[in-house]
Amino acid sequence: QLLLNDQSMLGKPQNFDRSLAEDLGRAFPDRKVSDMEIIAITIQHDSNDTGDSSEAYFKSLKFLP
Repeated sequence: QLLLNDQSMLGKPQNFDRSLAEDLGRAFPDRKVSDMEIIAITIQHDSNDTGDSSEAYFKSLKFLP
């Protein structure tokens, strides 16, 4: 989970590098990542905490081995 609370970054391009294996390990600590079969990935955002609306634009996504 990424929490972006830096108001000065609103409307500016941002790059994020994530390790899917590390994220999965944290999300499912009782399972071996090497035994998992990834069948889908979702990119999500919301504004539940602010009670407002939100928008996100994705220029590109890369998944590397």
